[in-house]
Amino acid sequence: MTALEHEFLVDDYPLDIGDEVFRYMSEPIPLRSYDSKNDDPDRKVYNLLLDGNNTYYANDYLVHNKPG
Repeated sequence: MTALEHEFLVDDYPLDIGDEVFRYMSEPIPLRSYDSKNDDPDRKVYNLLLDGNNTYYANDYLVHNKPG
C-alpha cells in the first residue's frame, strides 16, 4: 500500500490546539501546535490489522488504526 492509497482521516477528525495527546505512562499533553508536510506519494505505509482493538501505543504515543 502506498501513501496515496492510504486514506488518512485528518479531514474527518481534525486536530485542534488544546487537544490532548496521550503517551504511555504519562499524563495527557495538550497540543500546542502542529504542521503538516507533503511527502512522497509512493512511500510505503502500513495498515496494521490487529486482533480486537485497533488502538495501541507506537513510539509511546497512543494511536488508532483504521480497521481492515
